[in-house]
Amino acid sequence: MAKFLVLRCKTLLRLTDAAPVIVFPFRCFSVDVYPAEDRDFSESNHFRNYIRRLNDVLELDIKRQRISRSDLFRKTFREVMLRLDQAKKEGYSHTQMGLNEVISSLASLMVSKSLKPEEILHIVHLVVYNLPPFTRSTAAFACLGGEVLKVMSKCDFSEAPVHVVYEWINLMIIFDIMNRGATGQLLYRSLVQRVASFSDVEFVVLMSRFWQQKVFPKTLQPLVETEIVKRFYRFSLMDIALISLAYFRTLQKIANTDIISQIASRLFESLDEQRADSVVVTAIFKELRFVESSELLRHVPRIIRRFANLPLDTFTIQTWVHAALFCTRTCFFEESFAKGLCTKVASNIHAVRSKDASFVLHYLAMFDYDQPLSNANDSDSEATVFRFLLNHFDTGQFRMEIEDFPEVLTSALRCAAIRNLYPRALLSLVFSEKYFRRYREAQRHFFPDLDLFFVDGSCAIDQPDHLIPRLDYTMLLEFRHSKKSKLPNFSTDGKRIAAFQNLSAALVAKFNCAPSAIYCGQVLPHIFSSDILLKVKNGQLMNVNVELSWRPYTRAELTVPADETWIVILVKRINTCRLYTFHWLGPIVARKRQLLSLGYRIIEVSFARLPI
Repeated sequence: MAKFLVLRCKTLLRLTDAAPVIVFPFRCFSVDVYPAEDRDFSESNHFRNYIRRLNDVLELDIKRQRISRSDLFRKTFREVMLRLDQAKKEGYSHTQMGLNEVISSLASLMVSKSLKPEEILHIVHLVVYNLPPFTRSTAAFACLGGEVLKVMSKCDFSEAPVHVVYEWINLMIIFDIMNRGATGQLLYRSLVQRVASFSDVEFVVLMSRFWQQKVFPKTLQPLVETEIVKRFYRFSLMDIALISLAYFRTLQKIANTDIISQIASRLFESLDEQRADSVVVTAIFKELRFVESSELLRHVPRIIRRFANLPLDTFTIQTWVHAALFCTRTCFFEESFAKGLCTKVASNIHAVRSKDASFVLHYLAMFDYDQPLSNANDSDSEATVFRFLLNHFDTGQFRMEIEDFPEVLTSALRCAAIRNLYPRALLSLVFSEKYFRRYREAQRHFFPDLDLFFVDGSCAIDQPDHLIPRLDYTMLLEFRHSKKSKLPNFSTDGKRIAAFQNLSAALVAKFNCAPSAIYCGQVLPHIFSSDILLKVKNGQLMNVNVELSWRPYTRAELTVPADETWIVILVKRINTCRLYTFHWLGPIVARKRQLLSLGYRIIEVSFARLPI
C-alpha cells in the first residue's frame, strides 16, 4: 500500500502542471463485471468511456477555470503525502503521533497565504481520503474541520467546475460542515445552488462521481432528485443508467416515485432491437429490483413481456439474468420470459458464471418452474435446465469461481433444497471445514448462515436416512458470534401484522379459547416466515409454545405426535404468491411439502378475504 501511494503521489505531481482537469485519485472499489458471450466486455469500462466523453465536453470550461499548479503547491503536496506515507509504513495501530503530524501539517497549510483556497482544499481532500477511518473521531481531526470551514468560506462557489464541487461536497460531509453554525449552513446553501445551476452534462458527471466513489450524500438527495425530475426527458438512456448505478452502488433508495415511474417508462420504450444496449439495460434492471414502490408494479408486466418478445440474441446472458432477478424481486412470473431464459442459459452455458447460474436457479426455485433441455431424450425426465445448472457447480470452472465467491454455492443449494434436490458431493463441500475456512480467507462481506441452516434443516426432513452430509454447528456458531442464538420472532410490515391479528382474534372468538392457544410465528426452525399454528389433542385446543434455536434438528423431533393434530394456517398474500395471482411461490410449495411430510394439516386462507 505504501509503494502504491508513493507511485500515486508521483503520478499526481507529474500531472498537476498540464492536466486540464483537477486530478482526483479514485479509492479502490469492487465492480461486478458482466462479460458478454465472448467475454471481452465489461460494464465498468463501458460507463467509464462514456464518462470520459462527458469530461471531454466539459474540457474547455475546465481549462478556463482550472487551478494553476505552482511550485509551492507541488512542494506542499509532496511533503504532506510523504508524511502520510511514513505513517502508513509504521502501521496504523501505533501511529497516532504520525497521523497527528499529518493532520498538523494540513492545519498549518490552512493558514498559508501563498496558496489559493481551492488548492488547499484539493490537497486536504486527497489526503483525507487516504487516512484510516478511526482518524475522523480524533480531536485533531475535529479542529481540522474548523480550519476547513474558514478556508471554504473564502471560495467562490458560483463558478466552480463540477470536479471541484464534488470535492467540496465530500469535505462538507466528512467534516460535518453543515452543522458548524450559521457559516456552515450558508456555505451548504451556496453549494446546493451551484449544483442546481449545473448543465445536464455536469449533473451527470456529478452522479457518476457518486457511482465511482460509492458515496451518495443523503443531505443532497432531495435536491438531486428534484433536478432529476426536471431534467429527465433531456437525459439519454446512458445518462439514466449512470444515475441508476449511482443509487445501486451506494445502496441508496430512490425516494421520489416520479423518478421510478420515469425510469420504468424509459426502459420500456428502449426495449427494441434497434436501440437495445445490454449494459445500459442491465444497469437499469439492477436499480429497479431494489425499488419498493407500488408505482413500479404497474410497469413490470409490460416491461417483461416486451423483453421476452425480443429475439434471444438481442441481449447478453447477464442482461437476462438481471431481468430474472428483477422478476423475483417483484414476484412477477411470465412464462414466455421463463422459457426464453432457460433456452438462453442452456444454449450459452460457456458464458454463464457461477454467480449467474445461482441467480437463474433462484428464479426457477422462486417460481417453481423448470423446463426440459432441448437436446434431452423423451425418456430422460431428469434432464432439465435446473439440474443442468446445478450439476455445473461440480465442474472445474465453477469450482474455481466458488473459491472467490463461496456464497454462490450455498445459494444454489438452498434453491436445490426448495426443489427437493440434495447433491451429495456439493453438500459435502459446503458443510466441510475447508469451505468455512475459505470464507475466512476470502473475507466476504456477509456469511450465508441462513442458507446453511435452511439446507441443513431441509436435509433433516426430506432426507432422514442420514446418508446426506449434515452441518457441523460448532463451525456455524463461530460465524454467529455477533448474532443472537435465538431465531428471530415474527416481525414484518403493518398489513401482515394486522392480517394475523385479525385472524388470531377471530379464531379465539370462534373456539372460545385462550390467546395462548393460537400461536403466530415460525413453525419450522429453518424457515424464517410466520404462520398460525393450532394444536389439538382429544378434541381440545392446547397451549402452543414453540422454542427454536441454532442447533441440528432431526425429523423425529419435528414430526407431529400420533395422538395430536397440528394445524398450520397459510395466508396467501403479497410475497407468497406470484404477482396478481394466487399461485404459491416455490419456497411456500417447499414449506407445504415439508409440513405435510411431518404430519401437519394445512388450511389455506386468501389475504384478500381477511377482514383488515
